[in-house]
Amino acid sequence: FLPNLIGLDPGAIKELKTETRRGLELSHPNIVRIYDFVDDEDAAAISMEYVDGRTLAELRMETPHGVFTVEEISKWLPGVCDALDYAHQHSKLVHRDMKPANIMVTNGDLVAKVADFGIARSLSDTMSRLSAAHVGTSGTLPYMSPQQAMGDKPGPTDDVYSLGATIYELLAGKPPFYQGDIATQINNKIPPPMLGRREELEIKCPSPIPKAWEEAIQASLAKEAYERPQS
Repeated sequence: FLPNLIGLDPGAIKELKTETRRGLELSHPNIVRIYDFVDDEDAAAISMEYVDGRTLAELRMETPHGVFTVEEISKWLPGVCDALDYAHQHSKLVHRDMKPANIMVTNGDLVAKVADFGIARSLSDTMSRLSAAHVGTSGTLPYMSPQQAMGDKPGPTDDVYSLGATIYELLAGKPPFYQGDIATQINNKIPPPMLGRREELEIKCPSPIPKAWEEAIQASLAKEAYERPQS
């Protein structure tokens, strides 16, 4: 169900309906299906596939050291990459809000499913515009590329950055930038290696992070979009 404030703005309802219809085109085993957008004079809601599972944000908190191991992430990461690649290539859709709370893992078979394709970001933008107190995009700023933080037109490399920031947090305990002036750091500061962040946070996880993983994540977090993996 959408916040009541949304219902007061016909333009906002129209935007979200459009975004939902675009989401209806996505049919992939690693994407949470969107079924419909319904509204009347009292409320508006989006109906979605029910997923019997929990988010990676929740599951990380239950790990012995507060971080996942590379072996654990390797079980579901290919599905997430397939889902994003499918959306980028098939429907020309960019998620725009990749973070641990938007990736679910099913109970039992441990299938990853990406949730809220485009909708969460649209909803946040709409609420920011309608709210008397402009809250901006601070809620997910730690996962945003410099280009997205500046409001540039979104592209696949923004999702590449956000997925890199997501994996960084899952392996190191915090996103690349998580305190202080995050917006300035996103544009100007190079985050430490994930092992360095573990040491900084005094995380005693014995499982190593291979050099190839460190290099791939650093590449994903490049400041310039053209320097990141393009898919």
